[in-house]
Amino acid sequence: MIAIENLEFRYPRSDFRLRVSEFSVEKGSRAALIGPSGSGKTTLLNLIAGIALPSAGRVVTGGVDVT
Repeated sequence: MIAIENLEFRYPRSDFRLRVSEFSVEKGSRAALIGPSGSGKTTLLNLIAGIALPSAGRVVTGGVDVT
């Protein structure tokens, strides 16, 4: 399961900002991230994996709070 609440992320010295108020994917479900280049798809995956840390909010992956 993936659960995101009030997520905010910003790259230093950049105008890019990612905000996700609520998002969840239940175990066994599938989801697709689609959007134009630069919209934050890879950044969101990095946040879900715990590779990047948000400036605010919470990310829970497989029952583990990765934030």
